[in-house]
Order: sequence, then C-alpha cells, then structure tokens
Amino acid sequence: MAKLSEDIFLKMVERRYFDEWKTLKDVVKKLSQSGYTIKEGRKKGLVAQFLTYLCQKEILEREELSKNEWQTAGGKWKYRKVKP
Repeated sequence: MAKLSEDIFLKMVERRYFDEWKTLKDVVKKLSQSGYTIKEGRKKGLVAQFLTYLCQKEILEREELSKNEWQTAGGKWKYRKVKP
C-alpha cells in the first residue's frame, strides 16, 4: 500500500496541479481520487504539513483565506506553485 510522501506532492507540482490556487480540501479530494484514503484528523493534518513544508522550501506559496472561507476550504490557507 502506498503511503503519503514528499514525492507524491512533488509529482503533483510537476504535473501542474498547483498552477492555480488549491485549498486543503481540493488537495485531499485529488489524493482520494488517486486512491489515497484521507480521513479527518491525522492524515488530513499530514497533508497540511506536507503543503507547509513545500511552502518552506519555496516550491509552493500560500495565502490566508478569510474566516468565512475556512470551513468550506478545509483550512485557513490556499496554495499554488511559486511563480518564477
């Protein structure tokens, strides 16, 4: 069984998934469509940690959402690939 790893997220970046803004909910949905089971709690938190890590590595950038958007977005940030 495949586990979530940095490589999975880097492939998503390479395949241009993050060319447009994506929320945590969007990313979880995409991973689920690819066969990864992401449940509320620990695994969803792991996805958020990978996204934050990619922001720290300056691969992705993030922007804070308004409080009204948090609930529907699954978190308080949206992410996209850093533009050159």
